[in-house]
Amino acid sequence: MIQYTSSACPPVIDLPIPTRPNCQEVNAFILKEAGRVHPAVVVLNANWNVHSQAVLDQLPKTIAAIKQAAPGSKVVIVGNVPRWEPSLPIKMLQKQVHLHSVLSLDAPLLPGLYANDAKLRAVAETTGASFVSALDALCDKGKGSCLATAQLPDGKFQPITWDVGHLTEAGSSLLANKLLPSIAPQAKP
Repeated sequence: MIQYTSSACPPVIDLPIPTRPNCQEVNAFILKEAGRVHPAVVVLNANWNVHSQAVLDQLPKTIAAIKQAAPGSKVVIVGNVPRWEPSLPIKMLQKQVHLHSVLSLDAPLLPGLYANDAKLRAVAETTGASFVSALDALCDKGKGSCLATAQLPDGKFQPITWDVGHLTEAGSSLLANKLLPSIAPQAKP
């Protein structure tokens, strides 16, 4: 497994990000690597909800470029993770939540995140990519809540995110274990 990431650079090609001037170069390098390595699966993930419509508009071109560079690779878009404002740890402090069990919290941003995921799912459907919902794995849409904590192998609990949208170690492990069967059915967690 190889992971290429760059801070605040959505995984799209040929799109200038003024606040991150090296994104185009980074994404061009990653596309070239996909062509060199020919991975079984290419997973595209970002904090989709904070990026502009231009990112969604550029995503089909990016998927087409990946499929051309690595024809046998399965392309998977992973949707948004739960978000709380100003952040999950602050929300937990405000609600005086203690880290001693797995629990869910109301997630008022959930409707907007699901609306953004619907756009991502539509891109996946029109490009032949797959879409996997992190929200469906971590949230109860009907109740408007999402898992807020997860357990580490040592038995301790952590918030699933450490800020507004970056997963903690426990959150990453939880989500990976829930999504792996959909992303790469033959892989073992």
